[in-house]
Amino acid sequence: MSGERKPGQVFTRRRAEESQNTADLKTGEDQKPEEIRSDGTKKGKHQNSVFTYIAILFAVAFFLLLLSYFMQQRNTAQMIQGLQNSATAMENIDLLQRRNIELDKQVDTLTEKLNESETQVETLRDQVAGQEKEKELAKQQASALSQFWQLVKAYENGAYQTCRKIIAQMEESGLVPFLPETEGADAAGEFAKIQKAVKK
Repeated sequence: MSGERKPGQVFTRRRAEESQNTADLKTGEDQKPEEIRSDGTKKGKHQNSVFTYIAILFAVAFFLLLLSYFMQQRNTAQMIQGLQNSATAMENIDLLQRRNIELDKQVDTLTEKLNESETQVETLRDQVAGQEKEKELAKQQASALSQFWQLVKAYENGAYQTCRKIIAQMEESGLVPFLPETEGADAAGEFAKIQKAVKK
């Protein structure tokens, strides 16, 4: 009778197996949330890393764009400054050219006036030289006439020796050619007559 199982033993054994299965199920259920939580944590960390990398890329791109903008603004400012300097230089060149043209006109005017002044100076010099010649001629004529009248007076007084001295002085000083020859008073003719008379 030992091979037969009692009903109480069979029930107890089934209860033990069910309890074991229930414990196994609970153990399996407890393990699954941990695995899910572990996977979720890994996925969250990966997503955070991607977002950080994207944020860094955006920051770098923004910095490069900002740097490019400032460099372009600087180049534009330099270009504008260069154009302004060029415009100012062109204005200065145009102003200098106008002044140069005005100075050329002034130089031409002054040159004409200078030429006119030189012409006037030359004319005045000629006039002065002519006056000097006339003055010298008048002086020589006065000296010649003075000695001629002395000669006439000595000839009228019969002082022929004095006449010869006066004639010699006039010839030595070259005053004879300065004696006037006019219709009313031919001093040169009278001098020749007296000279001829006192030599006899």
